[in-house]
Amino acid sequence: QKHQSVMWQSVFSFRNDFLAENNVYNPKTKQLDEAKLRDATRVAMHDFTSKMGMAHSAIWSAAIHRNTDNIHIHVAIVEPQPTREWKRVTVEGRHGETYQEWQRKGYVPKKILNHFKAAFANEMVDRDRSLAR
Repeated sequence: QKHQSVMWQSVFSFRNDFLAENNVYNPKTKQLDEAKLRDATRVAMHDFTSKMGMAHSAIWSAAIHRNTDNIHIHVAIVEPQPTREWKRVTVEGRHGETYQEWQRKGYVPKKILNHFKAAFANEMVDRDRSLAR
């Protein structure tokens, strides 16, 4: 916050039957292969930070949650020393007034977002191993 860095937040949410089909979750015993979820998150985050040009400037944190019907992972990414450019934006105030202010660019291109999701999914279902077979 002190450096006005962008914080990107994402959620990976799953249908529990998908996790069961891929041997990540056992609905009867409620056992969850958290190591597999952590590994998939690491692969996706490496992909995301590399493609966004933040491989050496970003830090991230993730948490696996079971507090809803679907198991999900919250991820937050930030650059302690921001590298994102500034842009001028129009902001609406609390009372309907508008004004201009400077904010850092935090847009994630759709192509990078899709690759980020694919990297996670491919790691989850061991797609590379199944394609090799």
